[in-house]
Amino acid sequence: MQPTEQQVNGERRLIFVSHAVSSQDNHATLWLCTRLAAAGYEVWSDLTRLIGGELFWKDIQEAIRSHAAKVVFLVSRASVIKDGFLNELSLAAGTERSESFSDFLIPCRLDDLPHNDLPAQLHRRNAIEFSEGWHLGLGRLLTKLEKDSVPRKKGAAQDELSAWSKEFLQIDGGLNRSTEKLYSTWVAMSDLPASIRIHRRNAGHSTVRQSWTWPVVPFGSRALLSFAAANELSDAHAPQAVVLEKDVSLDAFLECGHPALLTKLSKHDVSNILVDLLQQGWARFCEQRGLLPFELASGRKCWYLPLPQSGIERYPFVDMAGKNRKKALIGRSDKYDVYWHLAVQANPVLGVSPRLGMSLHVIFTSDGKTPLVSAKRMHRLRRAFCKNWWQWQWRDLLLVFLSWCARQELSFDLPVGGNRSVSVSARPMVFEAPITAPEGREAGTGLDEPLEAEDLTVDWLEQEAEPGPDPDPAEGGEGGMTGG
Repeated sequence: MQPTEQQVNGERRLIFVSHAVSSQDNHATLWLCTRLAAAGYEVWSDLTRLIGGELFWKDIQEAIRSHAAKVVFLVSRASVIKDGFLNELSLAAGTERSESFSDFLIPCRLDDLPHNDLPAQLHRRNAIEFSEGWHLGLGRLLTKLEKDSVPRKKGAAQDELSAWSKEFLQIDGGLNRSTEKLYSTWVAMSDLPASIRIHRRNAGHSTVRQSWTWPVVPFGSRALLSFAAANELSDAHAPQAVVLEKDVSLDAFLECGHPALLTKLSKHDVSNILVDLLQQGWARFCEQRGLLPFELASGRKCWYLPLPQSGIERYPFVDMAGKNRKKALIGRSDKYDVYWHLAVQANPVLGVSPRLGMSLHVIFTSDGKTPLVSAKRMHRLRRAFCKNWWQWQWRDLLLVFLSWCARQELSFDLPVGGNRSVSVSARPMVFEAPITAPEGREAGTGLDEPLEAEDLTVDWLEQEAEPGPDPDPAEGGEGGMTGG
């Protein structure tokens, strides 16, 4: 038997694929090995042996210890209980330690095996997900192998096979190396107060936040944290005044709280306090503008506009293309005898870029004001309406809502103290990606308002769901990042 190039120069070229012997895992192994071979890699498994070459070592131990550049472990519920798989994993881990290799073991998760059930040798490694689609996992694995400079055969045939494989599997298919704007559901916050005030409250003062004239966070037995000054704070249940203990700069408070609290706060605690104050500021703004709260299954609130006395109105806004348009935040379905309302949940986030993360929901009322009592019917109605709503429609609904909040100005203010407020942009944050994916569907004309589904009957909507906890009746689509 003639020695191969690998045996002559000692270079590790082999990708060893370890798997469980089961029908599903065998299928995945054959599929993966042939695709890797098509890309020009030398691959070995007990199903395929060496594709395009000869079996030139005596056993698996020699293959892993002397020839493998990477050992790919196809992790599944079946594989983690197989002795052969676990033995190969132990052997590969020992080789990695003795040879001081980096990322010698590459776990690829084939099914829904929980991360906690991974073998100990793989716990701290980032598993490549094949459970979301084998072609997606292959794309990630090829990227990893190229990044780590694993040798592969060069030549027109291999390049053509690799290109064919990527095209057939749509790996990187349709991606253009040009920039694309991504429109987020984040809106920037600015002009945060320069300091936070630590007050001392009396024993009779309420710890209920809504009892105070401005956003507050009771802390410990007597502390009261707020952006508001002492003379601006009053409690509806007790007339005693609070006393200012310390006015702490926001930067200093973000570092570690303050000794005046008598308790060292973690950064998580500090963040929670500030987020709580900003969340109260958002709620006060919504109340002042006449929005109504709706409590989600999570206990958090989203806010919606009730039907004006004048009826459904269309509000002006400027879309992302700079075009002046109008759109409604409320709609009516005569078919189902309900009104739908856009409801918005704001989640303050601090850090380098303070912002409000806006989550969009839809709720339904029978009179334009009062939410339906049945959470199950609310959920079914949402499914009926929102199944036809596309990302660009959710994006436009967010734009018109922000424009309404700002009264068509560039920003609006959240009240947090007598002379203190936080400015919120009326336009979402926009990011730029270096790669463009083609749109699956362009925004069409004549669809300025979301459409209700036509294939659901009133009887279907009235049916009782299976026993179990109520679904979140108001959870709609959150746009996240959407392309231009």
